Amino acid sequence: MGSSGINAEYMGSSGINAEYMGDEEEGYQLFASDPSGNFAEWSATAVGRNSKAAKSILKEDYSEDLTLEQGVQLCIKILTKTMDSPQLDAEKLEMAVLQKAGFEQFKPEKVTKIIKDYEAAEKKKEEEKEKAKKAKAKAAK
Repeated sequence: MGSSGINAEYMGSSGINAEYMGDEEEGYQLFASDPSGNFAEWSATAVGRNSKAAKSILKEDYSEDLTLEQGVQLCIKILTKTMDSPQLDAEKLEMAVLQKAGFEQFKPEKVTKIIKDYEAAEKKKEEEKEKAKKAKAKAAK
């Protein structure tokens, strides 16, 4: 791979799961390996604790045409639903992106803003669902 590196890793009781990413002529590539040494190429995947739940969300919400902002918000959604912590906190979370321009690790202030933006969008969605539910109930009377 071109400019590749380990994106994330999780040490299990029997070995290491790792995700490797890089940029080749045909575009970005993501590989995941398991403790047995098997590896596969993915468009999106997760390893480690709660990876089944994370993969389920990816299967439902991931698409090849996500913008960077949408991809970051999807990461926050997955972390919100899969982390053992009751609330996401920039002190417990590091985020970075790999683009043609290079690797950028987000500063804690940016991570805090991303989390707050996600929470505000989710709150708005819930309010809209509640309004639609009330309107439907009212129309049924």
